[in-house]
Amino acid sequence: MMWNDKIREHYGVSADGDDYYEFLKKMRDEVREAVERYSEERGITDYSKAREELERSVGKPLLKVMDEYNYLAFTRRVKF
Repeated sequence: MMWNDKIREHYGVSADGDDYYEFLKKMRDEVREAVERYSEERGITDYSKAREELERSVGKPLLKVMDEYNYLAFTRRVKF
């Protein structure tokens, strides 16, 4: 997953390898939270099915969605 100075600054991590690992864990947690919220709203009890359905509904893998969001929100400073 992409990161640059602006993205790192937002998430409070440095450019070293250990912090990149921490950044990836934060992204994993964000994706999990999104899937869990989606599954709760739709009454889906299976995490994998909820994730597949959510990815199908947005038309791309959730990691790609997070990557694009980070770039637009923190690098390009697009307001959502």
